[in-house]
Amino acid sequence: MKKQLFILLLATAFVAEGTFSQENTKKENIHKHFKKKEISQNDKSRELVNRPAKSNNFYWDNFNTNDWFNTDSTYYTYDAQGYETVRLNRTMGLDNSRTTTTYNANHQVVLVVDDQFNFGTSTLEPIYRTTYTYDLQGNRTEYINENYNSTTSSWEISYGSKDMYSYDANNNIIEQISQEYNQTSQLFENTNKTISSYNASNLVTTMEEFSWDGSAWSKDVKYELQYTGGVASLYTLSEWNGTSYVNSMRYVNIVWENWNDNIDDSDIRSYTEQTWNGSTWINSARNNTSYDEFGGSISTDEVYSNNTWTFSFRYSNFFDSHLNYSGSKSEEYINGAWEINYQSEVINTYDANDNITQTIWKYWNQETSQLVNNNRKDYADFTTYSNSIGLVENQNEISVNIYPNPSKEICHVSFVENDNYNFQLISLEGKTIKEVKTNKNFSFNSNDLKSGIYIYKITNQKGNSQVGKLIIE
Repeated sequence: MKKQLFILLLATAFVAEGTFSQENTKKENIHKHFKKKEISQNDKSRELVNRPAKSNNFYWDNFNTNDWFNTDSTYYTYDAQGYETVRLNRTMGLDNSRTTTTYNANHQVVLVVDDQFNFGTSTLEPIYRTTYTYDLQGNRTEYINENYNSTTSSWEISYGSKDMYSYDANNNIIEQISQEYNQTSQLFENTNKTISSYNASNLVTTMEEFSWDGSAWSKDVKYELQYTGGVASLYTLSEWNGTSYVNSMRYVNIVWENWNDNIDDSDIRSYTEQTWNGSTWINSARNNTSYDEFGGSISTDEVYSNNTWTFSFRYSNFFDSHLNYSGSKSEEYINGAWEINYQSEVINTYDANDNITQTIWKYWNQETSQLVNNNRKDYADFTTYSNSIGLVENQNEISVNIYPNPSKEICHVSFVENDNYNFQLISLEGKTIKEVKTNKNFSFNSNDLKSGIYIYKITNQKGNSQVGKLIIE
């Protein structure tokens, strides 16, 4: 799915405001693994990405001018694949803050350093630092947040966590021990542990969770999964009462929008939640989720009472026609109608090359029950990067002419040198639409394609590549 950089990501709230009852606690436990999916902004699934070198930043002055007020400007630097490495903020020509990000070979973040302007020394000086460590399987093993002590010129841990994994021969996680940093003892101390079991198809069947009581692990809850045809069809939560596990909650009538062999990586369409009353399972709630063509979803919760299903909450996530995140909404069903608890909106403006040139963020004003302007970024000076071969402007090893571009009917591909070529036409979602292996010039009918922006990638037998854009009108 096509995503863009610099889109505000707002997590959906899964639990209503108010007293957090024991039943809500159980529901939160089971949702730790079986939950409505949070939005994932990962445009690296696309072959070609565009990055702005600058943004002018504004906030909405609701008190004086009732208009946009320019606060500062941000300048962005990227590596060869378009990952942001430096974000520098300037106010009236003065550097006031900087964030530097470092990645490992797998492009996972390993270090983030925040610098701020020191008026005493008139220089940017470090204030925060976050480090990340990963194991060979790519799972994060360490997260440490530190504050810089300018008096001692040293970093001091403010928060940290560690995760230690054990794997079986198939690289399934069979044990995970989590620790958190204790400010008083200045040590990492055990917090919880999960032990998992798998079937012959490497699908998880049980997850048993433990908590640390200061000297030993104590049992807490157990999740059990059953499968039908390799797809999860029953999910049960039981709780430890001191001597044995007792039934608590379960999900039945499970229907998946897509199943990826893991409940954490799959999208749910519907399920029924049941609670154990001591002798039998009884209906307590159910959920139905619908998905649109752009990646948005509407998830509706109902509660079961007096043999009747009644609406309770509804959660919506929206994407625009360019498949970029455009807001969320949380609603409660009151007196036969849906009432908004919270809403956000992201408005993106695009140029002819599909670059986001402006983004406006709006938030929900509880007093007026309206969406109001919050902040705005105007982007400029775009550069195109390829995931596979890096900065597109640097790739000139294959001489090719693709015309007309934009194309309405027939598109011609003409090579300067004789060679064996592989031509691929790729959608912005990363799907290969057309592939031609040839040693000569060729043409194709662009009428067969939907209007929009496509990526062409050409590779010769020497391994040289050329990537660019093709616009179909």
